[in-house]
Amino acid sequence: MLKRFSFCMVIVLFIAGLALVPTAKASAPVKGTFENVTYEDVQLDQNRTERRLKELIIKNAEGRTITLNIDTSAQLTVDSRPVTIDAFKLGMEVEVDVSHNRVRNLRGKTGIISGQLDEQGRIIIGTLHYLDEHGRYIILEQNTGKLEKYFFRPTTQIRAYYGNTDKGALVEGSRVKLTIHRAGAIHMDKVEILDAEKEVESIRKGNIQLLNSVTGKITIRDGRKYEANSWRYWSYYNSNSSFQLSKEADVYFGNELINKSQYRYYNKYNAFFITTMHFNKEIVEHVIIQKYTEKNLREKITSINTEQSFFELQSSGKVYFHEGTIFIRNKRIVDPISITKGDTAFIIAETNYGRTNASIVYIIN
Repeated sequence: MLKRFSFCMVIVLFIAGLALVPTAKASAPVKGTFENVTYEDVQLDQNRTERRLKELIIKNAEGRTITLNIDTSAQLTVDSRPVTIDAFKLGMEVEVDVSHNRVRNLRGKTGIISGQLDEQGRIIIGTLHYLDEHGRYIILEQNTGKLEKYFFRPTTQIRAYYGNTDKGALVEGSRVKLTIHRAGAIHMDKVEILDAEKEVESIRKGNIQLLNSVTGKITIRDGRKYEANSWRYWSYYNSNSSFQLSKEADVYFGNELINKSQYRYYNKYNAFFITTMHFNKEIVEHVIIQKYTEKNLREKITSINTEQSFFELQSSGKVYFHEGTIFIRNKRIVDPISITKGDTAFIIAETNYGRTNASIVYIIN
């Protein structure tokens, strides 16, 4: 009888343990009251600077102050109306959607029943989900997850940070801001590409000699660069090379975001990193420190499930991704929704107990 009781208890505890295993799901909105925002001056070129939102500071229900990085394309609304940051006041009730460790959507509530949207114009921000191959329309995924089709006019203006451009600059997975004539309209007056300045210069890897949170630099030994479908040394074997981290650079250890105060613990680890060009100098935008065994794959994607955060490859099967995984298409850092069945990708991944987690997914169609 005692043996039967002990066996039953083991089964119960095992099932309870399984129930505690975390499952992949979307992050719940962060709720609280508005406190403040911070700004930073960004150098666009040698003669121009732009003041941008940097951080959002809110207070949660427990009275704890929370600081969140704001995405440059974050949608701001109060009572469902598009607004600027000036519309948010101290103590206003807010709800925040966070993705890839950045605020994507900031919603404020005044307690006043909102009227109709401004009929003189409307701003819509989201991710370019699909671009018609004939250039007639786009499908936009809004921050709410809703998909909408919008059509080009002959007079539709397309702009990036460097000025006017054309449809060739649009890349599926990019963040864009649309201007339409009135609420409910389906033709675009203007399309602004919000992440065009983040064009990837290179994918690199090496052994970290120093990751300095004070100087914002990373020093690498035995550095290699991915080019012509292989890893190539860009410096002599056993020599060091240093790179500056961008102000918004994030550093992951596997799928775990690392605080700057922890940087010193990751010297001598191998790492992969993404760079962009700034005034003819390579700047590091993302660092993924290797946690498990490195695995490189070059295969066709047969399916993708963004809700469960995985895609399947033709030969290697299921590969998982996480908040720190970097997706690249046409030399642009993009959202996972831009990855489609039939894409061929070079994948830098890690394997642990049969599970493969992607660090970088580079579409090479």
